[in-house]
Amino acid sequence: MTDQKNSNNQRPVSTKMLVDATSAQDHAAIDSCFMVFCPTTSQKGSSFAISGEVVVTNEHVVRGEQVEKIVLIDADGRKMSVKSLEVDARRDLAFLLVEVPLESFLELSTDDILVGANVKTWGFPLGYHGPAPLLIQGTIAGLNKSQAGANHVVVNAAFNQGNSGGPLIDSVSNKVIGVVCSKHAPLTAFQSNALDVLVQQRSGMQYTARDEKGKTINFSEAQIVGDILNQLVSLTQVVIGEAITASELRDSKNSRGLV
Repeated sequence: MTDQKNSNNQRPVSTKMLVDATSAQDHAAIDSCFMVFCPTTSQKGSSFAISGEVVVTNEHVVRGEQVEKIVLIDADGRKMSVKSLEVDARRDLAFLLVEVPLESFLELSTDDILVGANVKTWGFPLGYHGPAPLLIQGTIAGLNKSQAGANHVVVNAAFNQGNSGGPLIDSVSNKVIGVVCSKHAPLTAFQSNALDVLVQQRSGMQYTARDEKGKTINFSEAQIVGDILNQLVSLTQVVIGEAITASELRDSKNSRGLV
């Protein structure tokens, strides 16, 4: 099925160029990855299929959005709606169930995670809007646990906003060993909390402006400063990120009876 799609002259030029320039083992990943867009919250992220009807992303990517409004966009620019949603907030995982059968999906690894192994992810970082996903490569630097106790892989790779929810793939086996979920920011806990206080501060000098959608919004001086600083932090790259392990993903999927 993937070979038929790759030979289709109707594919977007960017996707066709990407497929022509990558090895055959990457074609399945390209066809299995989707951009996730939530119009209400303006959140964008990455996702990937793990079966013919289930797509995985991070819970924080779809948080606050109605299921019927979530949009998945494949490498050919085709949009798909989501019929139902299963959430595992503790692990920061969301399972999106789609109505249209998926032609390509990725296999979850059951092998042990080895520090030093080369890994890669396909996704939609920063202001990039596809439709074909972009490749990021890195190395497993260690293992960690999230604040909620979920097992994480620490990765030395240039993860950015928008990569959340993408597959972390072992470069040798080409199987999924994790789900990209975060990157490390150069801030202390106090600084992060202080930024949150700024963003929530509605008192002081008040301003009115129109956002990107033409909607009139009211905001305080503290809020706009906090928003700008948060944006600058999001652009800062420490080249250390984390991914939820495939074992956590597999346990979460199985506990929900998803195939």
